[in-house]
Amino acid sequence: MMNKKYRFLSLFLILMSVGCSHSAVQNDLDSRPSVLNEVVEEVILAKQKSEVPIVIFDLDDTLFLSATRKDRILKEFADQDKIKKKYPKFSKMIFRLPHKGGAYTVAQTLKGAGIDDDVFIKLATDFWVKRFFTNEYVTPDLPVPGGVPFVNELLKKGAFIVYLTGRDEVRMKTGTRVSLLMHHYPLGENTLLILKPNQKIEDAEFKEKTFETLKSKGRVIAGFENEPLNINLMKKAFPLAKMIFLDTLRSDRPDKPEEGIVWIKNYKGE
Repeated sequence: MMNKKYRFLSLFLILMSVGCSHSAVQNDLDSRPSVLNEVVEEVILAKQKSEVPIVIFDLDDTLFLSATRKDRILKEFADQDKIKKKYPKFSKMIFRLPHKGGAYTVAQTLKGAGIDDDVFIKLATDFWVKRFFTNEYVTPDLPVPGGVPFVNELLKKGAFIVYLTGRDEVRMKTGTRVSLLMHHYPLGENTLLILKPNQKIEDAEFKEKTFETLKSKGRVIAGFENEPLNINLMKKAFPLAKMIFLDTLRSDRPDKPEEGIVWIKNYKGE
């Protein structure tokens, strides 16, 4: 039987562990953008009024970092024997690319790294296109910092979580579901995953139509997006909701988030 000294030491270590864990959680709450706490509070208030509080999240570069997927694909491309043999300099340059860096398109990313060979860029882009929008490659995407605990907190407080993405069902539904579950984003009761029925539909058109159907499901409390055009359309559809723009990776369209939309870089305030 464990003597009193060791029982006391074990209890002390457990209490210290709980205290540290609590402190870490509290630090995250204290440092994260204040608008996130406001969203949680509004969810709680709406639930108290017997409303269905809806929070909408895009996926790519809103809850997941697509740059990590691009990075994996480009390094796989550069690691091919035929590429290393024909383009040894460019192949090495790709492996020096930052893990989470790069621009929106493959061409912009490579040119930004000093690779200006059009043939090489086309080969890399073609390789990327065949893989980027697939179940296999979407699954390991890393979450945006703080996203997982924040979405789970909203669900726990009574929010109905809607994942509204421009990914399409045919090529990416299975991988998207696996990715959400693997990284512990909630999926199941009081959540809804909505993907485009096919890849040919424009993201903005698809989302704008979906906003109309969501109006009958409850009251939209907040929306999170990384594309200015999409967040502006969401603001138009739900003018009383909080709109939060993720200042991560986005397309080179000229649109800018409208006045009143809050900018954040992630869900931790870093």
